Order: sequence, then structure tokens, then C-alpha cells
Amino acid sequence: MKTLILFASKYGTTKKCSELIAADLTDIEISDIQTATDISLESFDRIIIGTSAYFGRPDKKLSDYIKQNQSILLSKKIALFMCSKETSLEQTINKELYDHAQYKYHFGYELNISKMKFMDKLVTKKITQVSNDESHLKLEQLNELIQSLKIS
Repeated sequence: MKTLILFASKYGTTKKCSELIAADLTDIEISDIQTATDISLESFDRIIIGTSAYFGRPDKKLSDYIKQNQSILLSKKIALFMCSKETSLEQTINKELYDHAQYKYHFGYELNISKMKFMDKLVTKKITQVSNDESHLKLEQLNELIQSLKIS
């Protein structure tokens, strides 16, 4: 089954998870919505969409892309995942696509403070009281999705 992983990642956690998924599957392409120029959804049987959330909001470019291509996406097998501390997928992905998705996962989060821009770093440190990089990824959830995708 030809699969596309389409993701948005501000500081690398969602990209990291996308690459871990891609490494374990066959016939797969991976595309960062921030740099992709021509994505042909029609050529894929299954689409995995990964996003992060900052201050409760998903990536705008990915959200806009989903809205513009919703009819095509609803004709495909869909898996969704999110990397964030508290925000849920259901709060960030459009309801129709969320309801349509076969798999929905929340992989936890990483604080990549060393990669953050000045203002993001300042706000994150103030809110979280954390000053170093931290990982709180739920790798068991990620592996569960991979195993589910292998048998579907």
C-alpha cells in the first residue's frame, strides 16, 4: 500500500516521529508541509498526517492544506498523530477528518529548547520552568501505530 507521511514540525519532534515511522514501513514517502512544493495525494492509498501544537494550535500551513484537500483526504485511509504536551488531536484536526481517520495517536512531546527561537525559548522557559531539552515521547504509542500500519 503506497503511503505518504505528511507532517509539520516546528522544532523537530514531529519530523523525528515521522522518520521513525517511515523507517519501519515499505513503499512510503515522507513530506514536510513547510518545504513541499508539489504533493500529489491522488497517488497514495494511505496518508499519515503528523502535527505539533504550540499554545494549543496546530501548524497553520498544515491546517490550511487539510482544508483545501479535505475531499481527497476523505477518500483515503488516514492515520493521524500529534506531538504536544497537552493539546489533543481532536481539538486541532478538523472534525470530519478526525472522525474518518482509522488511527489516532498522541505521541507526547519534546522540549527542544536548544533549537527554539528567542521568544519561544523565553515563553517556554517561563511557562514550563524547564531550561534544558527534555523528551517525553511515548515510543510505545509510536510503535503501536507502526505495527497497526504493517498489518492493515
